[in-house]
Amino acid sequence: MVTIADAEAVGLSLAAGLHAACHGAWKDSPSEGFKSRSFMREFVIATLVGIALSRIDHLTTPFVIYLSAYTLNRIVFEFYKMFFRSVPQEVYRIPTQVHFMGRVVTNRLGRAVLGLGWLSAIYGLYCLLKLLPDDMSPSLVGPIAGITFGAAIAVGGGYKDGSVTHFYLQKFLRSPANGALAGVLVAMHSADLPFLALGAIAGERMLSELQYKMLNPGYVGGHFKSLEPPFPEWVTRRRVFVVPYALTWGLFIWLWTVGRHPWL
Repeated sequence: MVTIADAEAVGLSLAAGLHAACHGAWKDSPSEGFKSRSFMREFVIATLVGIALSRIDHLTTPFVIYLSAYTLNRIVFEFYKMFFRSVPQEVYRIPTQVHFMGRVVTNRLGRAVLGLGWLSAIYGLYCLLKLLPDDMSPSLVGPIAGITFGAAIAVGGGYKDGSVTHFYLQKFLRSPANGALAGVLVAMHSADLPFLALGAIAGERMLSELQYKMLNPGYVGGHFKSLEPPFPEWVTRRRVFVVPYALTWGLFIWLWTVGRHPWL
């Protein structure tokens, strides 16, 4: 029997999927055109994530459910894209599949093993955070979790992009800084480490993508070889994704303002 809590978890996950879908379409449409299949895939993943979250007892506030859903959506999608999806890489300057110094790993078993290692690294960082004192305030645990995962994202991104293009210190430092800020925001809603970690990751990604890409009107994905977008009409058409994307940020802000813990 579907409960209100189940519907809430799936609905918030779908909203997180909409955020990711709009960002992806806005970012890549000038280089790839609009891919409805990729856009809709975000909602399929989001639905599955929402169903999984609805099975968790004692979920925290809607704000943290929203961010947790976004993180899990991203983990599922990136895991599939890097380690299992096979698409021609000729058009990419920075490979979308797992690579070693720009050389794509094509062996399926090898990619699967690396994928499991990637998931293990995420869990390993979470286990490292579990070593923090049990009585430490969530207002400290949150930003520590954000800095930890933000630094990991920066290292991963630095390797993925920097091994092919230039390394940018400002871009590297942005992830830990945004992670810390996200951790502070999430700590106002939850004291549970799993949700603090998931929320901090989501906040870091959302803030970094907003600052670096969405607020840059002329942004075209730098992971493509072509410096001129093959679909220039989408530089203008992609504005259609701005309104729903902005609405998901409005939801972010509104959810953050309600249901915060009384210790603040």
